[in-house]
Amino acid sequence: MSRILITDRALKLSSNATELAESVISALDRNEKIVIDFAAVETITPSFSNALILCLLEKFSLEKLRSDCEFANRSDFVIATMNKSVIRYQCGARLLPKRAIA
Repeated sequence: MSRILITDRALKLSSNATELAESVISALDRNEKIVIDFAAVETITPSFSNALILCLLEKFSLEKLRSDCEFANRSDFVIATMNKSVIRYQCGARLLPKRAIA
């Protein structure tokens, strides 16, 4: 089992969420179970949450994530924000591909 301990108090940047999602995807692709510990996290932006959740749901079903990926020690605020991201995905929201800068 892999474990990721998040030490940041505020999760803000979607780019950081994408990096976290890549780590989770890598572990799940190796058929490892993973725990992401949010004990230190006090706040999470919708941007971070959307990037993390949408990346994960693009690759894995909600059932797979529930069985093999534990989001541990989340505050009520973090849970609510992440749940809104799941609902957004279920309603059709997707991440846009990055555009090349000329």
